[in-house]
Amino acid sequence: MSTDTVMRLADFLNSWGWISIPFAILIFFGPGIFRPKRMAQIASKLGFVYWRKASPENNKTIGMVSVAFPHIFQLGSLTMSQYCNVMEGNLDNHEIAVFDYSICRRYDTNSMGITVTCVAIKLDGPLPAFKLKPKGLRTIFESLGRSLPQEIIFENYPEFSKRYKLSAEDVEVRSLFSVEVLEWFKSNPEKWFIDVSGNFMLLRKHAPWGFDYMNPPRSIADTLHQAHSIWTLFRK
Repeated sequence: MSTDTVMRLADFLNSWGWISIPFAILIFFGPGIFRPKRMAQIASKLGFVYWRKASPENNKTIGMVSVAFPHIFQLGSLTMSQYCNVMEGNLDNHEIAVFDYSICRRYDTNSMGITVTCVAIKLDGPLPAFKLKPKGLRTIFESLGRSLPQEIIFENYPEFSKRYKLSAEDVEVRSLFSVEVLEWFKSNPEKWFIDVSGNFMLLRKHAPWGFDYMNPPRSIADTLHQAHSIWTLFRK
């Protein structure tokens, strides 16, 4: 358990008293107890294969995603990471996976841990690398991302450029952002992080309250279908 979690638990107990111990256990450890069962049930309903835990060494998809996004998933000796609740399957004949990714990064005197839910889609073929992120949001997970040299601005769609920062290795990425894509991101109230590298698109929905986000089980199916819909926008 991360130092951050321990401190939050201590603050909770200090504020509410030791009578709150059962509630604290439910709040801080409940997701780890109940989430795998719910996620396995959802995977079964979707016709997906489920792993409670996986690694790049024993799961082909996780291995390919790790190679495609080393700036996110290969973080060196100062960071411990774990892939949990991995679901793999097909939507409209496209390979797609959703998984919880936990990291705990050590600093000089403490450590900080988060868990986020990611969707990875295997593309029909490689696309120009790009990174799309909501403006005004700075999260732990987002800080792991790479920095791409070209910031792409669409002068005719200032509302899009106000909401999102699009960076890329090459300006040819502009051709992927059709009017339909720009309109969707401009008007959709939900915020998404998207990273494209090689044959994979990695998507993550941002929490409405502005923090790194582990999607609740009840929203996993919707998140998968939304992510797939976003990918189909880029295919048109």
